[in-house]
Amino acid sequence: FAGVDGEALMTGLADDVAVSSGSACASGSREPSHVMTALGAGAVERWGALRFGLGRGTTADDIDAAVTHVTACVAHLRAMAPASVGGGR
Repeated sequence: FAGVDGEALMTGLADDVAVSSGSACASGSREPSHVMTALGAGAVERWGALRFGLGRGTTADDIDAAVTHVTACVAHLRAMAPASVGGGR
């Protein structure tokens, strides 16, 4: 999510959506995902990346609700960000 700090987004979603800011094998690390780095993502993309968790009980309605919540949270964080990192988009 360009223009959004992944940690801030993760905090905003913590009560409603299962997300992590890094790869599963680097759980607890504050470094950007090595997977995103290997894919050639730049710093902005790496720091705004999240990994979503799904389980057997996850329904289509759960995913729709998560999309709505993520969209609103991203819009809120972008509106608060300085223009130099994508605010106001």
